[in-house]
Amino acid sequence: MGVEIERRFLVSRVDELPPLDAGKVIIQCYPPLSIWTEVVGQPPEEITHLLTDAKVAARLRLYGNVAWATIKGPPAAGEREEIEWEIGLNDARSLIESGDHPSIWKSRHLLPTQDGLVWEVDLFGGDLDGLIIAEIELPRIDHPLELPRWVGSEITDIHAWSNQALARNGIPDDIRG
Repeated sequence: MGVEIERRFLVSRVDELPPLDAGKVIIQCYPPLSIWTEVVGQPPEEITHLLTDAKVAARLRLYGNVAWATIKGPPAAGEREEIEWEIGLNDARSLIESGDHPSIWKSRHLLPTQDGLVWEVDLFGGDLDGLIIAEIELPRIDHPLELPRWVGSEITDIHAWSNQALARNGIPDDIRG
């Protein structure tokens, strides 16, 4: 099990984004924990304590031709427990394509920084078309971070802006219109 240290931001100045790479399509699906073991099998023992927490994010992800199951613990000041493991591509694809569970799709574009970090810029599609979120994983919680001009409001640890909440509820009202 690892700890993810991540900060997330809305992209507010699209015109100031540097040129993006071709990107890679990601599809994420959020089946309820009640059917989790049916979908992905028994999760690793080291995460069973997370499966009873309402703020846990459990997702299936198609990233290229690979499928992943991920469990993320509740967020706390930009840090959260995370475990991810590869699962069967066909099973994940059929569950996602069933349309029975909330899902999102986005294209992910990587922007390396001068200090060796990488911004992940996600351009959402479907019901979330037009939404752009940038996130960056840090090596430690107090790592200094210079924000590019195109970055807007920070949404780290705001549940309504999690990918799971976006899949279930759409874009929060505070930026519509």
